[in-house]
Amino acid sequence: MSLRGKMSLWIIVPVTLVFLTVISVVGTAVRKTYMSQLEDNVLTTTFRYANQVQNDLIHLTQTAEKLRDGFIGLRETGATREQYDSLLRSTLEGDPFIFGLYTVWEPNLLDGKDHVYRGKPGYNDDGRYTPWVARSGSKATIQPCTAQGGYLKPGGFYLDIKDSGRARIFPPATWTFEGDKVTVVDYGIPIIHRGEFLGAIYSELELSGIREIVENITPLDTGYASILTDQGIYVASPEDELLGERSDNIKLDRIIEEILQEKTYSITSDHQGESMLHQYVPISIQGVDRPWIFELVFPMGKAMAPIRKLTVTLAVVAAVSLIFLACLIWYISRRITDPVRNVASIAGKAGSGDISAREGDFGPMAKDEVGELARSLALMLEAQRDMIGQARNQSDRTSEKARSITERSDATARAMEKVRTAVFQLINDLETSSASLEQANAGIEEISGGAISVAERTTDGAEIAARTSDRAEKSASHMSSLMEKVTLAEQASRSGSSDMEQLGESVGSISSFVETITKIADQTNLLALNAAIEAARAGEAGKGFAVVAEEVRKLAEESSVAAGSIDGLIGNLQSQTKASMEMTKENASDMSEALILAQDTKNYMEESIKDIRDLNEAIQDIAAVSQEQAASSKEMALVLDSVTSTVAQMVDRIRTVGDSSEKTLEIAKSMVFDSEDLMENTEKLREDMGRFKL
Repeated sequence: MSLRGKMSLWIIVPVTLVFLTVISVVGTAVRKTYMSQLEDNVLTTTFRYANQVQNDLIHLTQTAEKLRDGFIGLRETGATREQYDSLLRSTLEGDPFIFGLYTVWEPNLLDGKDHVYRGKPGYNDDGRYTPWVARSGSKATIQPCTAQGGYLKPGGFYLDIKDSGRARIFPPATWTFEGDKVTVVDYGIPIIHRGEFLGAIYSELELSGIREIVENITPLDTGYASILTDQGIYVASPEDELLGERSDNIKLDRIIEEILQEKTYSITSDHQGESMLHQYVPISIQGVDRPWIFELVFPMGKAMAPIRKLTVTLAVVAAVSLIFLACLIWYISRRITDPVRNVASIAGKAGSGDISAREGDFGPMAKDEVGELARSLALMLEAQRDMIGQARNQSDRTSEKARSITERSDATARAMEKVRTAVFQLINDLETSSASLEQANAGIEEISGGAISVAERTTDGAEIAARTSDRAEKSASHMSSLMEKVTLAEQASRSGSSDMEQLGESVGSISSFVETITKIADQTNLLALNAAIEAARAGEAGKGFAVVAEEVRKLAEESSVAAGSIDGLIGNLQSQTKASMEMTKENASDMSEALILAQDTKNYMEESIKDIRDLNEAIQDIAAVSQEQAASSKEMALVLDSVTSTVAQMVDRIRTVGDSSEKTLEIAKSMVFDSEDLMENTEKLREDMGRFKL
């Protein structure tokens, strides 16, 4: 994958994830906030509707309390039962919200006249005051409450209040009144005066008004409301068949438990595929410890429509933003990666030996890390071109020096071969002269044996002396030639030593260039490491810089390896040059010693020639003066012994010269081999330098 693709991938993917995460978090937060606000609004709305119902029930309780207080006041004044009836009628007629009023008194506790009213119209057989005032048209009619199955029923509406001594609101009851079916709810409170239970008074509320309120509660058209008693019996509901029935909600007991603690409660359900929120709040009734329940069913699906629309809008905006962001990132990555790709291409070419790129080949250089990297790479390539050019020129000069040394070493070897041949020839001649001198010595000894023998041998001695003189002169001539060749060999050795020293200096110069290249490679490697560190600090945006830094580091390592290889070759070259210099110096030293030995030999030979000439003259004198032969024979024998010894010494010394010439020849051949090896290494160095394209 390209650097641009990687940058785009590593930027777009995290940004997309972050963007989607932000959208998701924001959407979730907005949804939760909206849900919370919606639930709060639903709860507030539920309380508002519940308060409307509660206000009607409060009117019901207030009416009962007013009647209770009025009855106690009338009782204190000794009012008649007609006055009590009048209070009931006036209260009912003056309050259109009340459907009916009734009261039940304990026997004889109203006025003590129950026996008077037994069996009279409007009374039961017990004569107790138990009137029920109901609305009949615009008038109020009075009739007695039912005794059996009514106020005398155990657990009924009267005995329940009497036994508990507390107010109570009763479940709704539906019955027919004057041909109409009505549903009413009764609220009763005890009449207690001075700690004595006197009876109970009740107010009735027809539920049509409350039902009308409930029917008008339709939040978002599909919502609805219901009112339940503390036992979960429907008082008002949009479904008439549920009135008076107990709710079948599986959580009804939990709802009642929470409501009895004056708490709110909510649940969700699915109704015809739509999510509905059921909010329950208490309807508190004064004096009653068990509140009723107001239920508001809110269609959350419709309520969440704006959120869903907002979610779709956010998704569309997010998609458009991501597309725009992707295009922007692609464009920016292209602006970043094109210079990086160009630098990487030039670095790759440099890694393969093509360092011909100039600063203009890098294109426009921005004032940023990539531009700095391009400028640094251009400067590094320029420095490498200079160093490699100098090294190439120096290697050419070294090659020429090595070729010259090879030619001179070869000439030295050929000269030493001739010297060796001449030395061996001289040794043969000296050995022949030594044999002749031995023969002459034998002749002199014979001469000393008798004058006659001496006289006879004088002629032979003269001839032998003449031959010896000739051979000695030839030996001297050969020795002169040997000295000239040894002198030439010494000069060649000294010249070779000078050339080898120059070669060593050239190799040292190349070594310094290689050290410079190595330092440049190390500095480049350090620069690449610094660039990699800066790229790591830049994080994901610096990945491209890290790739280029890695390529530059590899180039620096390859340059360092090549420099190390060249340094190894130069080390071998220096070792061989040093060995050749040492051999050349040893050769020059041996040549100097050989020249000294040859000079000594020449001196000895000149002395021998002089002695031989003297011998020849002596023999001639012997021939002339044979009489003196006997006296001189002993002296001649001594002279011949000396000459023989001198010749033997000359042979030994010339043998030493021969050995030295052999060693010098071997050194010269070794110099030839070393010079050829030096030329091969130099050619290899030139080939290595030729790999670089400047």
